[in-house]
Amino acid sequence: MGRKQRKRAASQQQQQAQANKAPKDFEKKKRKVGKLTAKANATDTSFRTRGIAIREQAVAAVTDGEDSREPTSERGLSLNDLLIRVSHYGEANRRDAINGLRSLFARHPDLLATTSTLLRLFEKVAPRFTDVSAAVRTALLSLLRFVVPLIPTTSLAPFFPLLMVHTCSAMTNLDPGTRTDSLELVDIWVEAAPS
Repeated sequence: MGRKQRKRAASQQQQQAQANKAPKDFEKKKRKVGKLTAKANATDTSFRTRGIAIREQAVAAVTDGEDSREPTSERGLSLNDLLIRVSHYGEANRRDAINGLRSLFARHPDLLATTSTLLRLFEKVAPRFTDVSAAVRTALLSLLRFVVPLIPTTSLAPFFPLLMVHTCSAMTNLDPGTRTDSLELVDIWVEAAPS
């Protein structure tokens, strides 16, 4: 072999030895045209979800061929839904919720027989005596004129302190419309419990 051939063979052996070595720590990878590469410090944010099937979920209990669901108003809203909406920041939502309560109690007057329902009702409705909106107060007066005669005086008696505090607050309100409506509230309370 000639000198040139030996040099060539030696350089080929060196190239093969380098190819067999582990890659360098900070070796820059060659990029292909049009291909995006993931950044070295990128976090993989992909995830998988699976549904859980519970047999008892969404099964309505049916007794005697009649649906035993919670009573609803004409719009299909339950008492809890309506009571939550009574405190809504939107005037129209508060008014609609109070009107919905009236339709709920018109369809299901037996709901007024339980003390827990009355407590939840008066706790949510009493602060509306001083509502800024005249439409909400008018709907509230209509609700109370309808509901209070349906409640026995003995069932209503435990709630009079709460109702009177909010009525007095309405009577001393700066808004003249609120003060006028508070007098109608007093009429409702006097008719409900004259003694």
